[in-house]
Amino acid sequence: MTSSILKKIETLPIPIGRILSAVPFGLRPGLGRRYSLLQSNAIRYLESPDFPKERYILENVKKIVRFAESQIPFYAQLYKKNGFCSDNLKTLDDMKRIPIVNKQILREAAPADVEHAEPGRFAANTGGTSGSPFCFYLSSRTNANEWAHMHLIWKKFGYTQRKIYLSIVGRSIKGIDKKFVCYDALRNRFLFNIYIDYEKSTQVLLKYAKRYPIEFLHGYPGSIYDYARFCETLPENELAVLRKNLKGVFLSSEYPVPIYRDKIEEVFQVPTVSWYGHSERIILAWERNEKFVYWPFQTYGFTEAIKQNDEKFHLIGTSYDNTAFPLIRYDTEDFVEPIQYDSNGVLQTFAINEARSVDFVQDKKGQNISLTALFFGRHHSIYQMASHIQIEQTEPGKAVMYIVMDNPSSDFQPSAYFSLDGIDIDFSYQIVDKPFRTKIGKIPLKINANLKK
Repeated sequence: MTSSILKKIETLPIPIGRILSAVPFGLRPGLGRRYSLLQSNAIRYLESPDFPKERYILENVKKIVRFAESQIPFYAQLYKKNGFCSDNLKTLDDMKRIPIVNKQILREAAPADVEHAEPGRFAANTGGTSGSPFCFYLSSRTNANEWAHMHLIWKKFGYTQRKIYLSIVGRSIKGIDKKFVCYDALRNRFLFNIYIDYEKSTQVLLKYAKRYPIEFLHGYPGSIYDYARFCETLPENELAVLRKNLKGVFLSSEYPVPIYRDKIEEVFQVPTVSWYGHSERIILAWERNEKFVYWPFQTYGFTEAIKQNDEKFHLIGTSYDNTAFPLIRYDTEDFVEPIQYDSNGVLQTFAINEARSVDFVQDKKGQNISLTALFFGRHHSIYQMASHIQIEQTEPGKAVMYIVMDNPSSDFQPSAYFSLDGIDIDFSYQIVDKPFRTKIGKIPLKINANLKK
């Protein structure tokens, strides 16, 4: 289905969209039988003791390796240089012989050597916020894989295609960017425009919520948190309308920092679920049983935790079906702590220790300090009066804290409300009216000069 047709479907009226929502995902163009098969495999992998896990992983990895070896010059040369051949893949242990790649290695290769010009592929990118963008292609086949597994996560709270969710994100459908709230018929959801006045947008949302049961919230934790804080100021009868049909909140893309998550659950009075994923579509992991313990879908892509030269476990992933730009043993550069492996030695659960380099600041000696540890591993009384805190590293050993205050006063001294003892960084502080956002609505902990423009 072409993008122009999809855009027309997105803007269909609500009554027609509600009728279309009755069509099961497994019967929809672009998803179809592959969606159903992949979701079935994922469920059987998780729940059936008879599912051939080792064979499933081995066959899928071998298939993409053979494709890359024969069709992608970059991989053909890399494997030859390292004395590796797909014929060597006979057991899961043999996969350790496949060379690991990363963004930098792939960026340095000629584009024609890493791409495969296949019909239906589409361009994607990641890493722009960190100043280290990575551009690539995705095969259209990845859509069925993405949604088959994503919907399985959402089913934790009872999601089906007939149920409406509200996305609180920075994207809006082209042509209706000035609307407060709009309906996306393709996905049977409402979109809440975070760049327009919350009060006006909420009044429009309330009219929809009284007529249509909105059962889930979806979006970046930072954006939903920001909206939750606004909702606290609503009259109780209006907040009750928003809460009435809610079953859960889907926290996408960002790490759900505890203070954000707690506030979201407190205001909307429903549980949240988070998952780990990224634009490259090689790894998808979710909180199956408990918060902050992630189960990678090994049916989505092969996920490993490998200790690298920095003596930290890196999350490594292999996409089974992206033949447009194969990513095989790709280092996400995210640091994790393996928790449990299955009987085949395959990673079963992990915790996210620290995210990639964008989530660090450096002290005067060049030592990396995790922002997770800096912001949430210490007790900062500033959180009792500030809605958002962000940091900018101007140079090693120097950083600026940007603070959005609930009730700012002219004589307020921010430094007195931070616990920064023992950190060899010169901090300065600025009070700002609102947090800095990316173009798509994220509120990152670490910002740069480009984000402030």
